[in-house]
Amino acid sequence: MILSGVVTLSSGEVPIERTLAAMDEAGVERGMICAWYGASGPLISNDVVAGWVAAHPDRLTGIASVDIRRPRPAVHPWTTEMIALATKYPNVYIDTSAYVAHRYPAELVEYMRGHGRRKVLFGSNYPMITPAQALRRFGELALDDEARDLFLGGNASRLFPACS
Repeated sequence: MILSGVVTLSSGEVPIERTLAAMDEAGVERGMICAWYGASGPLISNDVVAGWVAAHPDRLTGIASVDIRRPRPAVHPWTTEMIALATKYPNVYIDTSAYVAHRYPAELVEYMRGHGRRKVLFGSNYPMITPAQALRRFGELALDDEARDLFLGGNASRLFPACS
């Protein structure tokens, strides 16, 4: 539960200042903070994350999330819209979580083969879909070597260098 920028966990409230102090203690200059929705609602809402990022723009990068109780509003026929957004905005990327390779929409595969090769990241949605399941028919996409390497790790390494 969030109350005025404070996360309430079973162990008690955790103010954002405690998170920043923990980052300082560990020598972490910048952190990524993600909204978090559970079956009973927001644990950390997108609005709270946005507020924390606005208050600490030099320390925090925000990542939005979807309310899993109401997933339909977050699902457009999304492919064309996501490609348009990722093309227009330099900091918008697409990941393929919850899809197996042979079910990627044709528009997405064409985007990955062309000017979108640096904008799409592999995701598996583990444990529901294992990486091996997600990639089982990956060869059918007929990506060139560069597009394949960027999709399977190069893009993620470039965007999240601390994780590579």
